[in-house]
Amino acid sequence: MWKDDFGRHLRTFLEQTHRLHAATDVEAYRGLVAIQNKHGMWGRIGDICGASEKNAHDFFHNTWSKRFCDSFEAHKAQMTEQLRRLVQEGVDKSEALTAVIGGLQQEHPGQNFHLISLRQLLTHSYDRMAARQQAPRQPRVQRERRQEVQIRQKQVLPRQWNMDTDDLIAELAKLL
Repeated sequence: MWKDDFGRHLRTFLEQTHRLHAATDVEAYRGLVAIQNKHGMWGRIGDICGASEKNAHDFFHNTWSKRFCDSFEAHKAQMTEQLRRLVQEGVDKSEALTAVIGGLQQEHPGQNFHLISLRQLLTHSYDRMAARQQAPRQPRVQRERRQEVQIRQKQVLPRQWNMDTDDLIAELAKLL
């Protein structure tokens, strides 16, 4: 399968098109990332692999390249807190994500984070936080009271609707 030999296929591409010799997958990754003019690159890599341009591109970005990136798991709490503050301040999504990612990269300059995964995580978190902030919060007492009323309605309404006509007229007569 082409995915199993993806590193070898990238090395072949680099040698054929850029005369770069990459002995390892890490060198192939760095060589590919360093290429300035990437126009048509994924189509050629796909041809070498026996895959489509889109499949080669997506596999590289979503799977293969992740193993060369540092984990950002240890920084999740810090990023979440920073993002929460920005959401509360009303900063728009693009600006907030750029600020959080930029801050992380500035604090850890020697680390290479997988930016696609990082942006995906932060986008999802931002959307959740923004939705929560916009939803009106009801006081707990009000929620409990509404639930109590709903329960009573379920208990009372079926009896009222099951009355026959004579019982209904008798009940109305009592009220008048």
